[in-house]
Amino acid sequence: NEIKECDWSSDVCSSDLFYLVYDEAIAFARKDDFESALNLLDQLNVFDHKSQQLNMDRIVILVWQEQFTKAVSQYKDLEITQDPPPYFLEEVARAYHESQSEIELPEKHLNYISPYVTAIEEKEYQKQVRLSFIRSHMEEGDIDRALILVDEVLEEDPQQQEALFLKAEIYDSAEEYWKAVKVYNQIIKIYPDNDAA
Repeated sequence: NEIKECDWSSDVCSSDLFYLVYDEAIAFARKDDFESALNLLDQLNVFDHKSQQLNMDRIVILVWQEQFTKAVSQYKDLEITQDPPPYFLEEVARAYHESQSEIELPEKHLNYISPYVTAIEEKEYQKQVRLSFIRSHMEEGDIDRALILVDEVLEEDPQQQEALFLKAEIYDSAEEYWKAVKVYNQIIKIYPDNDAA
C-alpha cells in the first residue's frame, strides 16, 4: 500500500522506498512467491518502465515460473542498453530452449543468448548419449554396471527424471520389482503429475 501512496517525484520515494521495495521483490522471488515478486516489480515499473534491471528480473522470475514463452517474448521486447549479466542470459537461454521458441528475436538479442543455448543443447545431447550407454549395459545384462552408471548420473542430479525411470527399468529387467516400485514411488513424489510413473 505504501508504494501506491508514494509520490515518486520526491527524492525519499525514488531512492529509499524504491530500493526497499525492490529488495522485497527479490526476497519474494527467492522464496518462490513469484506472484508477489512480480506484483512489486510491476509497481516499480510504473516509476521506471525503462529500467533494464527491473525488466531482466521480471523475465528471470517468469523463467523460474516456467512461463518460458512469455519470458522469451518479454526478452524480445527488452531494450538492451548495456550487456546483460551471464546469470540472466543463462535463464533466457533456458527459456528459449524449453519453449522451442518460434519467436523471432532481434539479431542482437539472439547473439547474446546463442552461446548459452548451444551449451544447453550440448549438455542435453551428452545426457542422452550417457543414458543410451547405460541402457545398452542393461540390455546386455550388465545390470551391476548399469546401476553404477545411473547412480552416478543421479548423484549429479537426484531428480533427473529420465535417469530415475531408467533406474526403475533396470530393476525391472533384473526382476527386482520391489526396488523398481521404490524408484517409481520416488518419481511420483518428485513429479506427482507424471502419469507414466
